[in-house]
Amino acid sequence: MAIQLFWQHRQSYVLTLATASRSGEYYKFGQALATVVARHHPQIRINVIHTEGSAQNLEFIKSGAAQVALIQGDSSIQSSAQAMALLFPETAHVLVNRQAGIETMADLQGKAVALPPKGSGAYQLFMPIAQHYGLNLHSAG
Repeated sequence: MAIQLFWQHRQSYVLTLATASRSGEYYKFGQALATVVARHHPQIRINVIHTEGSAQNLEFIKSGAAQVALIQGDSSIQSSAQAMALLFPETAHVLVNRQAGIETMADLQGKAVALPPKGSGAYQLFMPIAQHYGLNLHSAG
């Protein structure tokens, strides 16, 4: 039993954490989490990988390419995934230039709108909002 305890104490674990784009908050959070875990539990190493967002993260969980993933709270998860924790509530923000003359969501119709990457949780969160307000969004490129 003592040998088993000694062996378990010396064993190391590597987890892959799927986040989002390198410039996003999920990726930064993942990096910070990996640093804190390494400091307090040196036998656990978290490899943080950048992805296209929640949809790809769920695919990585399903395929086994990642053991842990950050996804937006409104993402539907498959039976191959299990929710572990709610980290923080997500809110959609729409920012406009004051000089653009945009006062309501309907005023966005016909304007150039910067959207999060397709496949990201933020994109999936915004599209039902746009549809609710009757916005007809189409790709410029």
